[in-house]
Amino acid sequence: MADPALFRSALAACGLDVDTAAEVLGVSTATVRSRLRSAGSAMTHAEADILAKVWTRINRGDVADLPEGCRDMSRALRLLRGVESIPVPGRKRKGPPPTDHERALVAAYEAIQAADARRGAMRKVNRGKTDAQ
Repeated sequence: MADPALFRSALAACGLDVDTAAEVLGVSTATVRSRLRSAGSAMTHAEADILAKVWTRINRGDVADLPEGCRDMSRALRLLRGVESIPVPGRKRKGPPPTDHERALVAAYEAIQAADARRGAMRKVNRGKTDAQ
């Protein structure tokens, strides 16, 4: 058995919310909520095996018949590996409109890029101060 934090992390890694996790694991939403709260009713080995299989499919990109959160997680991994790029604003995107998860991924990526740019600018400023002293 695993503790609630491990179960929560496994669900997040698979892009599963409580309702979808219950469906994938074949248990009730009350059971999923209980596993998220209490170490006494922690994730079972069978549930860990199911989540491992889901994760393997997400990692391979074999997600066509998996829930939306799993498909979004697979796309996020492709983005982070550099296999897929973020759509350029203003450029027409082919296919369906982006999901809320995809919009959140783009926003997070842009925030990281902006923070990196600010850190780089601060390093230059700090180097200039050191050189001037």
